[in-house]
Amino acid sequence: MQANEKNPGYEFKCNKLFNNRKEKRQKVVTDFLFGLAIAGACMLLMSMSSFAQNVGINNPAPHAKSLLDLTSTDKGLLAPRMTQAQRLAMFAAPDATAKGMLVYQTDNSTGFYYYDGAVWQNLNSNAGWGLTGNAGTTPATNFMGTTDI
Repeated sequence: MQANEKNPGYEFKCNKLFNNRKEKRQKVVTDFLFGLAIAGACMLLMSMSSFAQNVGINNPAPHAKSLLDLTSTDKGLLAPRMTQAQRLAMFAAPDATAKGMLVYQTDNSTGFYYYDGAVWQNLNSNAGWGLTGNAGTTPATNFMGTTDI
């Protein structure tokens, strides 16, 4: 008589123990493969975003030094439009990281304004000599010509 004939439950217990260990190994392998797939997908997504350094709209090959390259023969760029109050509310304190921000003011002194990191500057300030004359000038310091003798 063999050992399993004496104890018929012995074979059942051995098979159950073996199957439990097999299931645990399969779960560990499945979990590992799932984690590996997630890590691989994350790496793939991160590497894809590193290639997107600039954007071209209607331009399949944007200029390498341009963040945004717009190309059109019949359309223009429409800058953000806001009132003077909205423009001034953008920066309660100077912000050097926003140098170069451009907006179009729709009320009071309409026109394009850019932010120099401390204050808003009007792009159409007409600083300098005007063709129709200049007010508030002093002849001794505001003149055309030289001071050579």
